[in-house]
Amino acid sequence: MLQELEKRRFYIKETNEHIPYKTKPGTIPLIFITSNAERKLPDAFLRRCLYQYVSFPEKERLEAIIKERFAEIDAELKLTTAQLETALQWFIELRQAMTEDEERESTKQISTSEWIDWITAIRANPAKFQTELDNGNIPFPEVLLKSEYDRKTFLNLPQQSSSEAELDDELDLDLDDDDWN
Repeated sequence: MLQELEKRRFYIKETNEHIPYKTKPGTIPLIFITSNAERKLPDAFLRRCLYQYVSFPEKERLEAIIKERFAEIDAELKLTTAQLETALQWFIELRQAMTEDEERESTKQISTSEWIDWITAIRANPAKFQTELDNGNIPFPEVLLKSEYDRKTFLNLPQQSSSEAELDDELDLDLDDDDWN
């Protein structure tokens, strides 16, 4: 990438072509490169970059992402407010447990994309979601747990100490049942 950034063109080996950035003369293109911080980037590369850290969304933002993403979907696939609140609580707790697990060095941390994918799976089969929760299991674990270590460690949900009413108070989500039924 260093050469491509420096020369402002990409070389495609298979076609033996140099593809220049399409910009106005005298301008430099703005290139966004994302990193999941799984490995250290070289200093020479970082010297050519401006760094912007994007923190993991707070609970309210995770809720808003789902509301925005699924606003146009058929009513028959929608969740109840309580199901969404429960899913959000378990997702946040699972992410926290993964973050605190010191042995979990090389496995993928769940992120916003898994949150969206998980809600998609839950919305497709809310009955299975509830059944798995009632049995103390993470519903649709294949969406969240991307390694054998994670499946062995996090497949069963920790025993919830809060009652459902306490959970509702803790989450304090502003969702109308009409939005999700």
